Amino acid sequence: MKKTIVLITAKHHSGKSFFATEIQRLLKGKAEVHTGRKMIEESLEKQNLEITRQSVRDEGARLSNIHTVSGFGVVIDAMMEKIEQSSVEVHLIVAVYYPKAIASWKKFAEDTGYSISIVALNTSDEIRLAIARAKTGNPDFSLEDLAIVDALENTGDPNRQQLDVCLAQADTVVENTSTSEAFILAIDDFVKKRLLDQ
Repeated sequence: MKKTIVLITAKHHSGKSFFATEIQRLLKGKAEVHTGRKMIEESLEKQNLEITRQSVRDEGARLSNIHTVSGFGVVIDAMMEKIEQSSVEVHLIVAVYYPKAIASWKKFAEDTGYSISIVALNTSDEIRLAIARAKTGNPDFSLEDLAIVDALENTGDPNRQQLDVCLAQADTVVENTSTSEAFILAIDDFVKKRLLDQ
């Protein structure tokens, strides 16, 4: 298995976390999942601050404005540092919404000998609604609510979220449009073709 960084990009409530944890399960100790939220929570813990929805947002905004090694922000720098110290072969980055972040990851991969794969999840709105309702606990979460979230992901500002630009850079699209069983099979197929065959 070749050392690989997998960047996962998709609309909110698309199954990104499930995709990553399922790969981690399939690779049995040979993969790690990295999320911005996890890095932000670790930063809050180091400062002995309570982890709340608001504190995570505030700390994320603060950290995103500190540009260091990666040229993008300390959250990505912290992920890169963890990867450099890790002995596992596959690192799954959940989630990528910024084209500049993709550029930073590509440079890091080149500098450290990793191959890189950018995966887009194509998830139906029906499935996204089910995920959103489960995550938020709001049974009335609607397509209009999804549209509001989707608009925030495509700002047109190169320094902010530009999901469509990231999706266009994907080398692989994994479908999540029918059943959970079909999604699991698609993940398994990705692992066999893109991670184990290398």
